[in-house]
Amino acid sequence: MENIKKQELLEKEEERIVVLISLVHVSSLLRIVFPDRKEAKQAEKQIKQLSKNLPVSQAVKTTIDSINATIFAASSSASRS
Repeated sequence: MENIKKQELLEKEEERIVVLISLVHVSSLLRIVFPDRKEAKQAEKQIKQLSKNLPVSQAVKTTIDSINATIFAASSSASRS
């Protein structure tokens, strides 16, 4: 029983790490974390593979896309004034 709880905790912890890494990816911060282009590409492939089955990853991407669209709209609006 105790072993199952440890395994569940580890899986939750791993999921959290994947979500954080996905956030770095969709925020276009991967090149900051991995300045070497080859490393960044390899990390991007691994992140996509790890996060493809996590519903949270899509929610993070949707949120970031929405924020970016809002910033773009606000900056376009401000430049017209």
